[in-house]
Amino acid sequence: MKSTRAGNLGSSFARASEPVWSRREFLRNAGVGVTALTVGSSLLAACAGGEEGGGGGGKKGEPFKLGALIPITGIETHVGLSMKVSTQIAVDEINAKGGVLGRPIRLIVEDEASDPAIAVQKARKLIREDGVSFIVGTLISAVRNAVVKVTEPEKVPLFNPTYYEGGLCNKYFFSTGALPNQQIDPFVPWITENVGKSFYLIGSDYVWPHGSFAHVKEDVQKAGGTILGEEYVPFGKTDFSAEIQRILGANPEVLYPLVAGVDGITFWKQLAGYPFKGARVSHSVSEAILQGLDADTAKGIISAAPYFMVVDNPANKAFIDKYQAKSGAPYVDTFGEGLYDAVHLFALGAEKAGSLDTEKLIQGLKGVGFDAPQGHITIDPTTQHTTHAFHVAEATGNQWNSFNIVHTENEIAPASDCGKIPGITA
Repeated sequence: MKSTRAGNLGSSFARASEPVWSRREFLRNAGVGVTALTVGSSLLAACAGGEEGGGGGGKKGEPFKLGALIPITGIETHVGLSMKVSTQIAVDEINAKGGVLGRPIRLIVEDEASDPAIAVQKARKLIREDGVSFIVGTLISAVRNAVVKVTEPEKVPLFNPTYYEGGLCNKYFFSTGALPNQQIDPFVPWITENVGKSFYLIGSDYVWPHGSFAHVKEDVQKAGGTILGEEYVPFGKTDFSAEIQRILGANPEVLYPLVAGVDGITFWKQLAGYPFKGARVSHSVSEAILQGLDADTAKGIISAAPYFMVVDNPANKAFIDKYQAKSGAPYVDTFGEGLYDAVHLFALGAEKAGSLDTEKLIQGLKGVGFDAPQGHITIDPTTQHTTHAFHVAEATGNQWNSFNIVHTENEIAPASDCGKIPGITA
């Protein structure tokens, strides 16, 4: 094996089966949920003296509501609590300093049950019944895409906290989630240089794995590698034996799964029962996934993300201390950190604009930055996505501090192909 600080890796796998859902069909119908967290009265409303605007009215000292969508139930329920707690920590920090423009945030949490249709209902409730004019949240791409179809015509900004396949650009969409050029594009060359060049890809059958693997395949080709197999599985799959047999038959150097949520935990557990000795890599393995595995199964998995709990800087230490004091779950991952960042950036954007009026706030958010737990991040004025740190980490066990960071890059700028998701035709 090539020299690497990531430990022993290897592989073996097989060829792909046909997706259960077509890309066009899935993009039209499928998705997994995100929970809604709502904060106070109207985030985009007034500032000091009671300014009226597109975000609703309000006076200094009057609470305003912030909406958020988080997967408390459904396929991503294992990360819902950490996302909710991280959001609350940011709200508490801001309120302890006097709120935003003299107005405290009141947080409202809605569970969209990991379902795009429910997420749409909850987004409309937050906007039309609760009166929020700013929403943070969403996780699964199909949910995000569905919610954007509500927030954009309502002229309510949505601040996405999770990495995704890219392609979303509109005036009312912001993101603290990594784009492929900030996560996949630096990860694949690292893999081919340190681990191996023959890949087997397996993912859930929806837009995120399809779009992400389009980038992986392009990067593997550029690095002179090969794809030995690519297949997609439906949500809720409980038996991966046939897929694992194909993986073993293909015998790749690198297995790269993007099986979403708790289905991914099931896949990793079942894979451990087979004689697979290859490299296991995925940019979707976080502390939330590790805790669902036994230590031996988790050991050796290599991941890449903007944030891991073991990142060593003062901002992260303060965040982790507060999180562990507040949460019933011992872990938080890049999704929770992304929500924490989104709330703080919202507040900084409002202070910069001197207003909670929607249109003024949007302008205020452009170029805002701060020292986040992952490292310094900044909202790019063009894409309205943030810069990101990039970390490669190897799991040494299944605890929150079991990731060993082996490679780091700081503040990679976002590059979103607006309106284009590679490899996807809707």
